Amino acid sequence: MRLKWTWIALIVVVVLFAVTTMSSDEEVEEMIVDTGEEQYTISGEDSLERFLGYWGEIEWGDHTMPNMERTQDVTVTHVLSDSEEELDYVIWFHDDGSATIVSPKAGEGIGEWDEEFGMLVETELLD
Repeated sequence: MRLKWTWIALIVVVVLFAVTTMSSDEEVEEMIVDTGEEQYTISGEDSLERFLGYWGEIEWGDHTMPNMERTQDVTVTHVLSDSEEELDYVIWFHDDGSATIVSPKAGEGIGEWDEEFGMLVETELLD
């Protein structure tokens, strides 16, 4: 009986590992930044790691498209490795230093950077 439970536990662990591996996000290969006036690429490992860290600070919330009074300040395209998919994130920077991000990914929707990260990202992307 104990051997039976050992096999069941082993099968469950293998299945969970397989599901976790299959559902992991694809890696971002490069980021294309379009300010409307210029376009450039972020592709170095250190730079990508830093910017993806900023993405980790976004507080995702409402999934309703906001009515913005002006066009976006910047579009950042994540080019994914192992596929031809590109994800266009649209960003508005606000006077108080915060920023609004619209994501193309299901489950993210609309996000916000607080004043600290909004100002930091704005400085790095637009200066």
